[in-house]
Amino acid sequence: MKNKLLAATIFFGSFISFALEPMIGRVLLPVFGGTPTVWVTCLGTFQILMVGGYFYGERKMSRGSFILHLGLLVLAGVWCCALSSHSALVLNVTSTLSGIAPLDVFISVLSVVGFAFILLSANATVVQTLSNGDYRLYSMSNLGSLLGLFTYPLLIEPFIGLRSQWFMLGVGILFYAVLLFSCKRFASVPQVEMEHNERARYFHGYLYFLLPLLSCALLNAVTTHLTLDIAPIPLLWAVLLGLFLLSYVIGFSGRVKSIWWAIPAIASAFLAFWWHHAEKGNSVADQLPVSAALLFFVCTFIHTWLYELRPSQSQLGRYYLLNVIGGAVGGAITSIMAPLLFSSIVEFPVMIVLSAAIVIMWLFQSHYNRFIVGGATVISTAILIAACFQSTDSKNKGTIVHRSRGFFGTIYVREVSAGSSDGKGIKIHEFYHGETCHGVQIMRKEMEKMPTAYYTPYGCGYAIWGHSKYRENKPMRVNMIGLGMGVLCAYARANDYYRGYDVSPETFKLAQDEKMFTFVSHCSGKVDLSLCDARKGLEQELSNGVEPYDVIIVDAFTGDSIPYHLSTKEAIDLYFKLLKPDGVLCIHISNKHLDLQPYIKRIGLEYNIKPIVLACKDDPARLGYATFSAFFTRHPEKLRSLPQNNAKYVHINLSDVAPMANMPTDDKGSFLPLIHFW
Repeated sequence: MKNKLLAATIFFGSFISFALEPMIGRVLLPVFGGTPTVWVTCLGTFQILMVGGYFYGERKMSRGSFILHLGLLVLAGVWCCALSSHSALVLNVTSTLSGIAPLDVFISVLSVVGFAFILLSANATVVQTLSNGDYRLYSMSNLGSLLGLFTYPLLIEPFIGLRSQWFMLGVGILFYAVLLFSCKRFASVPQVEMEHNERARYFHGYLYFLLPLLSCALLNAVTTHLTLDIAPIPLLWAVLLGLFLLSYVIGFSGRVKSIWWAIPAIASAFLAFWWHHAEKGNSVADQLPVSAALLFFVCTFIHTWLYELRPSQSQLGRYYLLNVIGGAVGGAITSIMAPLLFSSIVEFPVMIVLSAAIVIMWLFQSHYNRFIVGGATVISTAILIAACFQSTDSKNKGTIVHRSRGFFGTIYVREVSAGSSDGKGIKIHEFYHGETCHGVQIMRKEMEKMPTAYYTPYGCGYAIWGHSKYRENKPMRVNMIGLGMGVLCAYARANDYYRGYDVSPETFKLAQDEKMFTFVSHCSGKVDLSLCDARKGLEQELSNGVEPYDVIIVDAFTGDSIPYHLSTKEAIDLYFKLLKPDGVLCIHISNKHLDLQPYIKRIGLEYNIKPIVLACKDDPARLGYATFSAFFTRHPEKLRSLPQNNAKYVHINLSDVAPMANMPTDDKGSFLPLIHFW
């Protein structure tokens, strides 16, 4: 009875903690622009807050302090129930206090759930103290964390509104307090120190700190690399965190040895290093399995080694405290400091090298070093040499003329030279966010206003080019949600008004740099740009009674990541309220890992508008890219007619497409059913 109660309590406490983490990410995404970086920053914040929880749980609890702990848990539960009605009010105050996005995320998490999370973070230490230091319970704790992590996006987020989620969280914390009280009342046993020769270990303080630092830093580095450099696949961060937790479950199970994981760990590290420098290794299919293997094998090795170094029960609190401090430092370095210090994601290759180094360090201090270290060194050297030769092969990739990094990811501009009919040659600038190209311009005055990339007349540009006012040469008002490099400004004429929104300061600044792109600075019409979240900006415009727009183009679905708050029914309502009666709403739906056609059909059914969906083909002559765009208008007869058959585009028929079951709303919804990986 005692063991089952202890296991249930530590499992449930961890379950709540890790269901809370993605929930807070879901709450904060609309506040900070919907970027995947919010998840990574939240992860680093929770790692830092765990220090407070473990420091709090490390101290010995008397009967009075234990009752106080239960009282604080009750208070935290009541606070979470109250947030079901007041969370937005709190976030409105905390989300702009410093003006530095990572710091504002930290402040927001701390103010909303910091108190509750710190108390829940003490779960493992408090329960294991009641169990006389049974380290196997830590494996049960991580199993609860793993289940909580995936229960939220799969079973809670799609079906339960945020208000109800807050209330459920509060009730869950209260129930956890009851379980903890039962453990103290029915499962309390005298705290007897274990015999020195049975369990006592030399207190490896520096390793208790260093090993979790490396594993948490690796987790954040891999997550940042895959979601920002490769593709922001929905829920990829949760899969990676799940692998990390699974490595803890295996490592602390007491059934495996670190030697079993040493060779897979070092092999995956050097394979990842080699693949990272490979010329054709930047696709999701290439990077995801290699990076995931790196994370799993290295972390399982580290956590198994950490378990083998566990001290006696008297050092239990200090052991876990150093673990979590190391994890917090690793998380802070990679999720908060790295974006501020570096213009590219250098932490990923650095962590690959450190992962290999920690395994080699273990091999040298083990009795396996004669054969294993020698073999590992030979293999490592061969792979490193091959990687160096591979990295020098970068033909026809052009020159990087600008690179920067911020809270919303890494961006760079690549300059490519090409031939021309007059023999003078041309220079082409390509704008990349991660590995996705979002804008192209020919840097010659007579060609600089040619719409390119996804914005050709049969792509997103059709919303402007096909509008009756454009054909009749009447002034137009156009709103661009997701400015990018302002390629759509190429359509502007002398009396047109264009307004653009973007949340990235780096992108916003680059779009106005004449040395990089001139779509904005040389625009023929009037251009107003706003550095803020488009949803907030449009709501302000509506309240100010601005003149409605002829065209609104939603092009904020960066790479494969959809800002949820720009896709809900409330957001679509806002777009239509700001459109003129004959206005056109364009939604750019090109996406590698989300099939957005059911979403588009659902919008059509909700607003009784038949969408026009065009699949634009590659157009090398115009530097145009294949793209999918959906157009909504209450007067389709006013649009420029497009023949059904054309070499440059294809009409997509949605009659056989099943719509989404429900339109996503601000309170609940999910795009998980639309995910595909083929």
